[in-house]
Amino acid sequence: MINVFDHNPDENTNWKPNMASRVYRCAECGHEVTTTTNHTGSCYPICKGTCRHIISPNTARELVLPKQTRHIYVRERD
Repeated sequence: MINVFDHNPDENTNWKPNMASRVYRCAECGHEVTTTTNHTGSCYPICKGTCRHIISPNTARELVLPKQTRHIYVRERD
């Protein structure tokens, strides 16, 4: 079993980065996204789930945009 902290550059300074496709889960809505990273720490991609950033809500100028949220490492992509 992989210890997440062994591959986290914030926790283990001796670890060498390895680019790979990894699955991350949104901390707000739980949507999973696959991205290529060099670590297993958290990352901040634009969420493709239900997270939204709303500017001027309930007005004629309302603008709904995808939200950039914290995603937590789940597993290596199969």
